[in-house]
Amino acid sequence: MAVHYDVHIVSKQDADKPRGPQERPMPGKLCKALIGQLARQEKWGLNYAFDGRKNIYSPGRFLPPNETRFEVVAEDEDSPAPAAPAAGGGRGGRGGGRGRGEGRDRTFVITIKEVSVVDMNEVFNYITAAQQHTGGAFRETPREALQVLDVLIRFIAASSPTAVAYGRSVFFNNPNTKIPLPGGTEAWNGFTQSFKACQNGLMLALDTATSAFLKAAPLPQVMMELLEVRVSFEQFVSRPLRPDMPRKLQKALYNIRVMMIDGRGRRRTIKGVTERGANQVTFYNDQEKRETTVADYFAKTGRPLRFPNLPCINVGPSSSKPVFIPPEMCATVPGQRRTKLTPMQTREIIKLAAQRPQDKVGYIRESAAELASHGRGMMETWGLQMDSNLTSVDARVLPQPVLAYGNPAAFDVGTKGAWNLQNVRFAEGRPLEAWAVCSLMEREEAEGENPLSDFLRALYKMCYDCGISLPTSAAAWPPIVYAQRDSSVESVMRRSVEAARQKYGPKPLQLILVLLPTKDTGPYKDVKHVSDTELGIPSQCFVAKPAGIGYGNYPRGLPQYCANVALKINAKLDGVNAKLLDNPSRPGSFVPVLNQYEHVMVLGADVTHPTGGGKSESGEKSIGAVVASRDRSMCRYASRMLVQDSGAEVIVDLQTVVKELLINYYRENNKAKPAALLFYRDGVSEGQFREVMDHEYAAIRKACASLDPSYKPAITFVVVQKRHNTRLLPTREGPNEKGNIMPGTVVDRMICNPFEFDFYLNSHAGIQGTNKAAHYHVLVDEMGFGADGLHLLTYWLTFTYARCTRSVSYVPPAYYAHLAAFRGRTLASTSDSSSDISGVSGAPQFATIHPALSNKMYYM
Repeated sequence: MAVHYDVHIVSKQDADKPRGPQERPMPGKLCKALIGQLARQEKWGLNYAFDGRKNIYSPGRFLPPNETRFEVVAEDEDSPAPAAPAAGGGRGGRGGGRGRGEGRDRTFVITIKEVSVVDMNEVFNYITAAQQHTGGAFRETPREALQVLDVLIRFIAASSPTAVAYGRSVFFNNPNTKIPLPGGTEAWNGFTQSFKACQNGLMLALDTATSAFLKAAPLPQVMMELLEVRVSFEQFVSRPLRPDMPRKLQKALYNIRVMMIDGRGRRRTIKGVTERGANQVTFYNDQEKRETTVADYFAKTGRPLRFPNLPCINVGPSSSKPVFIPPEMCATVPGQRRTKLTPMQTREIIKLAAQRPQDKVGYIRESAAELASHGRGMMETWGLQMDSNLTSVDARVLPQPVLAYGNPAAFDVGTKGAWNLQNVRFAEGRPLEAWAVCSLMEREEAEGENPLSDFLRALYKMCYDCGISLPTSAAAWPPIVYAQRDSSVESVMRRSVEAARQKYGPKPLQLILVLLPTKDTGPYKDVKHVSDTELGIPSQCFVAKPAGIGYGNYPRGLPQYCANVALKINAKLDGVNAKLLDNPSRPGSFVPVLNQYEHVMVLGADVTHPTGGGKSESGEKSIGAVVASRDRSMCRYASRMLVQDSGAEVIVDLQTVVKELLINYYRENNKAKPAALLFYRDGVSEGQFREVMDHEYAAIRKACASLDPSYKPAITFVVVQKRHNTRLLPTREGPNEKGNIMPGTVVDRMICNPFEFDFYLNSHAGIQGTNKAAHYHVLVDEMGFGADGLHLLTYWLTFTYARCTRSVSYVPPAYYAHLAAFRGRTLASTSDSSSDISGVSGAPQFATIHPALSNKMYYM
């Protein structure tokens, strides 16, 4: 058994206050330190495992069952970070008074109370029942017992002094393995883990993990690196910052912990950054009874600032009670994870995290062996033994589909999971008759060396060769509108649209081609905001460097780049790039199981949530998206987007969305109703399966009944998971050129749920690193696929993804829903108001995507 104790930690002065639902929890690092001190104080030994916040588990009862209170005096926090460029320390702020937290009682009251006893035998009873085929067709997974084991293993790993735990992951501050990243961050390695009760027994899924952390360094140095200025440190601190820089620092440093370098290691939390330097920021000095600058205050107290031009940080309790501290007085605390990364940081950390399968095997074995050795004593206390060897499982490779293109009619994609468009025409190319071209580079830059006009000729030729019909004469092409100095993205786009309308007259514009100078996300977000919410015209961006436009950007791999852009253009024009080979006289005859249904609508759904501090800082909402196929090719999709409460995973208004999409299918298919609905749901954890079934499956049923009480199509409901810890690695050198398992590899036994219908499918050939197979859980199968049929259809659908000539890592409907939801997040972040997305309060409402785009794949 395992005894579960609830833990409540509060400062002594707040101990007698009533608890409330809005009570702010203590920082995880402080909780870990206090419980560690209490364990040493009370000589708990190896008798407990703490989850870092509120729960303690023990293999036996070692505390009284009633509420027990302990007092713990917090020891000094970690030793100070590296010395800042100036010696000494001090206090700034209103009247030069005490900094927040200084002089406070460091005594905490820890209240522990037994809440339940967890029967750990449930795990083994569950596995035994599956292996002996007893217990009925379905048995509830013993999640609470598995959670106890997860907490135990994570507690063992996080007990290392260099470890930092985040969720199910543990990262290590190892100077030999951490790698610098741009923007004042560095990459830490670690692992993520979870226990699973599988057909073969109790398994520990262990995978490598890499995450970005803020560099522990003097704050002025961190500020310089966050701003990514290309000057020396001496130049950076010697002059005032540009007006936009303090705002960037305010966003980047919000809620960051710093350590005072006064020798006492006091910690502060940054709540703001001043817009001006310490030599211009003033406060009312109570002692002198007048306003004074922060720099003057420190100069008069014998601590002149070396960098008075740098803005101060505000560590006060609120904006109305600021406490200003010069950055040279502090350094950042180690172990602060960064979740909001720049595109460059994201690219770098993806490269670092991409390990070849052979390297990953070595790291996982090493981590498992170290975990088994380090935790042997505690595991023995719990009656556990851990085999650190990897598990061998049976797998099979599915056959690849035959694709239908305009030419050739039947295309063999081969076994590598990738092919090219050489001498290939799209299955259904759409004509491009009226479009606009917008350059966010000025004319001199865009048409100098390697001109934009040369790229457009190459792009138009590629589109024509692939089956997109467009005028061959340059005289029929639209004029190029260039950015002017200080012109906004919106003004340039509107001028290009107006120029195109003058060219084409009454013809509706189908597309806006937009040249971006760089991959910077700011202009991209502005482009999508204007095109998707205001103009209602799909936009297709391309970037100067890969397109070979402008000084020094020589075209390399231009045909491939043009082909990739052509794929997206045709999809946005409502064309079909490739589809599964079919028999026109018997639609669906070549597709597993679907041939018994005349019409099948395939749906995908996903919800994106605010990252990092988004929820607390700006009230960001979660954004859901649902897509649905519009015809029998399962290649054209309509989409709907909605906004709901932050963190809500269940799609609240799914009934309305599905009803709209069913009506749309009915109108576009000669008044034919889908006889079956295949629903792929992304982003749901196993603990949410029951909730999703109770709400979303019921919502789909209600949507059907709202159209006609007798309308009861067969529904198959499948959850797609990508964020799991199971990796399928080849037992020998992989046949794939990257050393990975082959595309089409499926595993549905040994490591799968013993009572449920689930499987792992590696459908893609990874570009870098080790592939991660998608994990599919079939919650309802009214269409009667069975295992083999659903394996094959899901795999074949991954070849129809419209943005590339590769099979992708998970099924396209779920992928498209993810892209649509992410586009909603992009549109939400372009404005500080609620004008872009309605429903900021109250019931969820649809995002304001222009109605003209609701049936177009604008998010491609």
